[in-house]
Amino acid sequence: MELLIQVLAEIGLQLLFEATVDGLTGRMKIDRSVGRFLLLTGLGVFSGLMSLLAFPQHFISRPLLRYGSLGLTPLLIGWLMAQIGRWRETRGRERSPLERFWAGWGFAFAFGLMRVTFAR
Repeated sequence: MELLIQVLAEIGLQLLFEATVDGLTGRMKIDRSVGRFLLLTGLGVFSGLMSLLAFPQHFISRPLLRYGSLGLTPLLIGWLMAQIGRWRETRGRERSPLERFWAGWGFAFAFGLMRVTFAR
C-alpha cells in the first residue's frame, strides 16, 4: 500500500510539474481556468495522500457515510469558496483563483477521494 501511494504521489507530482512548466512556457494551450482547476485538483490529490501519513485511518467508520461525505463535502466546500469570493468582491477586493466553486470542489473532491480510496 505504501509503495502504491509513493508511486501515485510521484506520478501526480511529475504531471503537476510538467503541466505547470508547459503552461508557463506557453507550450500547453489551455484555458487559464482549466489549468487552475487541474492544478488545484492535483494539489488535492497530493494533500490527500500526504494526509494519510499523519492520519492513516478513516475518520468515518461506516462506508456508506464515507461515500456520502465524498459526494456532499466537495459541494459544500465549493459553495463556501464561491461565497468567500463574492464577499471579497463586495468589499472591493479581487477574488483569488481558489475562491471559485470549481476550484474548491476539485481540491476537496480529490483530497476526499484519496482518503476514501487509500485510508485503512
